[in-house]
Formats: sequence, structure tokens, C-alpha cells
Amino acid sequence: MGRHHVTFGMTVSFELTDTELSVHMTGVSGVLALKTRIHIPLEHVTDARVVATKQAKAEGRGFKVGGHIPGLVKAGSFGIGEAKQFWYVLRAEQVLVVDLADDQYKRLVLEVDDPAAAAEQIKSKLPS
Repeated sequence: MGRHHVTFGMTVSFELTDTELSVHMTGVSGVLALKTRIHIPLEHVTDARVVATKQAKAEGRGFKVGGHIPGLVKAGSFGIGEAKQFWYVLRAEQVLVVDLADDQYKRLVLEVDDPAAAAEQIKSKLPS
């Protein structure tokens, strides 16, 4: 019922509906990540939270398909099978982590302007 379109930063934006979370990467971010859009059914989202980038990196090691320049950017798919994650992070100290179940990704790790506001908006759409 109704759509909420919110843009966080210049390279990552979200479209949040009652049934889906869509993540859009534009410009260089899409090239680095080897994707321009990810569509996640809201029923697959289990949580949205703010995490220190250092902690997220410690939890997210593994095989990668995408761009990774240490200390600068981590963009694309990382991990294999049930451990697969999608990252788009430049130099943020805190990132938005969207935890998923029954999806191709275990989680999304994204740099956005206001990760706390993004997490709250996503959580507000989840069933109680």
C-alpha cells in the first residue's frame, strides 16, 4: 500500500514498498559492485541495524566478485553459498546491515548517509 522512496547519499538509494526492498546503485558504484539493483522480498528481511564497519568486515570475509581496494572501497558479492553477502562500502565508520533469510544473500552491508534512519525505516515495514 503506498511506496516510500528514500535516497541515502549519491550512490545508494532504496525503494521500500509493503512487499519489497529495492537497493539501487548508480554511477561508479554500480560498476564496482557489478550490479545496479538488488530486489529483496520484505519477507526475507529479518533485521536492519547499524554496525561499525570494522565489525562488519570481521564478520564478512570470503571469496569475492566485485571491487575491493583495501582502505577505500568494498563493493560486490562476497562469500559463497549461505555465507554470501552483498557490500557497498567506501570509508564509512558505520554501515547499514540488512540481515536476510531464504535469500541469495545472507546480508546486505551498505554505506548510507544516515544508517540509523535507514534501519528504522526498513524495520518499520517488517512484521512485528
